[in-house]
Amino acid sequence: SLPISIDSRFDDWSEATASYVDNASDGGSLELLNFQAANDEKHLFLRLELDDEVELTDNNNLSLYIDVDNNAATGTSVNGIGAELQIRLGDRSAWIKNGNATLEFSLYDLDFFAQPSVSAKTFEIAIGRYATPIGNQALLPNSHIKILFQNGSSGDRMPNSGETFTYQFDDSPTPPFQPLALEKSDASHLRLLTWNTLFDGLIDDERKASFEHVIAAI
Repeated sequence: SLPISIDSRFDDWSEATASYVDNASDGGSLELLNFQAANDEKHLFLRLELDDEVELTDNNNLSLYIDVDNNAATGTSVNGIGAELQIRLGDRSAWIKNGNATLEFSLYDLDFFAQPSVSAKTFEIAIGRYATPIGNQALLPNSHIKILFQNGSSGDRMPNSGETFTYQFDDSPTPPFQPLALEKSDASHLRLLTWNTLFDGLIDDERKASFEHVIAAI
């Protein structure tokens, strides 16, 4: 267990011990290099490193497979595991095998978030362990899962063919997150705000009041 922050800074991964390093030059157009896994009380965390820049949730063929019950006889058979969950990162969709049905969900249904949100070679991902896309069923309720990254149907994969990667959740408590205060630590400091707004919202007369309200509050 680690107090990972999904913030495009990777120094908090230095203590992560669950990791897989892929063979060099076996991936074709996109080489998957390595990944790490960790967790806290609420989330599974994954750190993924590639040999080239991609946008993680747009225009790629990367998939993340998770064998939720650690049982190769259930779920979708892929590289020796039975994956109940497939996250198609490039089109921002999730597919869950529920009995004989395969159901589609959005990443929001999985309490999924990742950084950076721009093109990069290294990413960190969080998935809600107790997200409930299907009724009251927790997404990752078991102590052991198997994890697989794969680029398309014939590209690079981690682990390699014939290998599997099992992750065991550690429920040791992690330090509570300490949010940054909104107050300046020094009155002489200059505060800079960037805001990616929809369709030039800051100059939209119908939306100005909403922006002014938020900016005044912070």
